Amino acid sequence: LSPKENLRYLDIYPSNRWETTVMQILDSQIDGDDASAVQEALLANYIHPAQEALLDKQGRILIPQEHRSAAGLTKDVVYTGDIKKFRLWALDDWTRYREEAEQQKQKIKGLKGVWI
Repeated sequence: LSPKENLRYLDIYPSNRWETTVMQILDSQIDGDDASAVQEALLANYIHPAQEALLDKQGRILIPQEHRSAAGLTKDVVYTGDIKKFRLWALDDWTRYREEAEQQKQKIKGLKGVWI
């Protein structure tokens, strides 16, 4: 599930990448007075709800109902690649995300040495 409050999506990892991600979160050094609370929030809202995905007889990924509800996945779904994982979005959330990203395009173009 998305660790970001204003975005709803479901992250889906290959199992070996998920294990690496969990270790990175557990080993991370979070600064500030609320570091413990931040790490606990990551565990409670991102790590603990994780479940291994099952496939049905036709090879489709079965997404648990609580994950579908939390990510707002109902009828129209978009999946996107995100380098080390992929994401499932409700179409409305994806559209809103893309509109917001479009507004940031000039900042991306200003990055020197980055080709997109």
